[in-house]
Amino acid sequence: MTVKKQLLSAAQTNLLNHPPPDSHNKHNNIQYQFLSLCGLQQLAMPSRLTVVLVSLLLATPAVIFWLWLVILPARVAILCPEECRCDPEEYHVICYNTLLTTVPLIRLTDVRVLALRHNITLFERDSFVSRGLNELEILQVGWCELRTIELGAFNGLTKLT
Repeated sequence: MTVKKQLLSAAQTNLLNHPPPDSHNKHNNIQYQFLSLCGLQQLAMPSRLTVVLVSLLLATPAVIFWLWLVILPARVAILCPEECRCDPEEYHVICYNTLLTTVPLIRLTDVRVLALRHNITLFERDSFVSRGLNELEILQVGWCELRTIELGAFNGLTKLT
C-alpha cells in the first residue's frame, strides 16, 4: 500500500469518526480535512490561552501609548527643581521663598530668566554654567541674604544683561 493511499484511508476514517462542522462551507470542510489528516483537530478552535495572548499582543501598543501620555507630564515636572516653578515654554524659572542657599540644578535647556528671591546666600565659581544655564539673559536676585560671590561666579554668561 502506498503512502498516498494510507493517508487517504486515514483521512476517510478520521472523517467518519469526526464529521466536518459544516458540510455546506467548502473552505471549512477542506480546512477540517487537513487538520484531521494531520491529527490536529484541536487546532480548529483556538484555546483560551491563545485568545488571551493574542489579545494582549494587540493591546500592547495602546497600553504603551497610554503610559507615554501619563509619564510625559511627570517628566517635565522632574526637570524643574521641586523648590521652584518652571515655565518651559517661556524659558522662565522662579524660585521664591525656598530653603535654597545656592543656585539650584535646573535640567531645563535654554533657560532665559532666573528669578531668585528670599533664599540664596552664595554664588560659587561657575554657579550658572555648571548647572546648564548658559543661555541666561536675565537674573533677578532680590531680598536674598547674599553673603559671598566667588570670583568667576558669572563665567560663561555672555548673554546676561
